[in-house]
Amino acid sequence: MKLYGASPSHFTRKVRVVLHELGLQFEFAALSRLLEATPDAFGENPLLQMPVLEDRGYRLIESDLICEYLIERYGKKQVRFYPIKGDGILHRQRLAIMNGGMGAGAKIMRAKRSAIPNFDDYAFFKQERASLTASLEWLDKDLGPRLTYAAEEFTLLEISLMCFVEWAPFREMVPNLDAYPNLKRFQAHWHEHASFAATRPSLAVPA
Repeated sequence: MKLYGASPSHFTRKVRVVLHELGLQFEFAALSRLLEATPDAFGENPLLQMPVLEDRGYRLIESDLICEYLIERYGKKQVRFYPIKGDGILHRQRLAIMNGGMGAGAKIMRAKRSAIPNFDDYAFFKQERASLTASLEWLDKDLGPRLTYAAEEFTLLEISLMCFVEWAPFREMVPNLDAYPNLKRFQAHWHEHASFAATRPSLAVPA
């Protein structure tokens, strides 16, 4: 099993957390040619994105698909994709908003890496930054006082949210989580959980 990605990447981290929860051994191939415009710079991903997972003849792209594959193939006792309990449509909407906010941040990072001057002056990037902060606001309100989305279940929702809320301040997309008290409490609660502690973006090699 081989995972292609960048260790600071929030999308890559989602997969790393799932792999940790499942106790799976894997080879990590760190991507470094992030300004190149060829699939081979991204583990042969035709979308030029990360992560990519190789396993048992598969070459899988997109973090949610990879996580779903890992959970379905290697066991559901440790982690589930969506909670069994609750509103399934709302759970899917939550994940869509998490991914959308994270994706907006990834576009901003590409602009920074590309050294686009004054990119925040462009409507496109203004909208991406607004999308990121609006996503955090929605998720903060939706989370409320909870620390999980379903009692006694650990799912991709908790994993994705934790990856998002730790990545955003790390990449200086927001100064801190003070404006999002529910997300701040959530992050503090899960901070020392083993799979999150082992994959923190602050421990990553810059990329």
